[in-house]
Amino acid sequence: MTAEVADEAVILHLKQGIYYGLNPVSASIWKLLQSPLSVRAIREAILEAYEVDEATCQRDLVVLLEELHSHGLIELHQSAPCANS
Repeated sequence: MTAEVADEAVILHLKQGIYYGLNPVSASIWKLLQSPLSVRAIREAILEAYEVDEATCQRDLVVLLEELHSHGLIELHQSAPCANS
């Protein structure tokens, strides 16, 4: 369950009864996560929307995704490698 507050978001983990607050960038990522997207696609969307260098964006994105996953708020899936790689 999610509610938007200004440009931030509040997530309620229904099973645990715990609220999580997301800053504006994290709230943007949360919105992107409503559709199954690759980390690359999310990173590219954030790079287009915010002034941040690619390395910082990648690092912060991975940290956020791991944190959301550790709290049971998202599921992470490995994508199949490309046949041409």
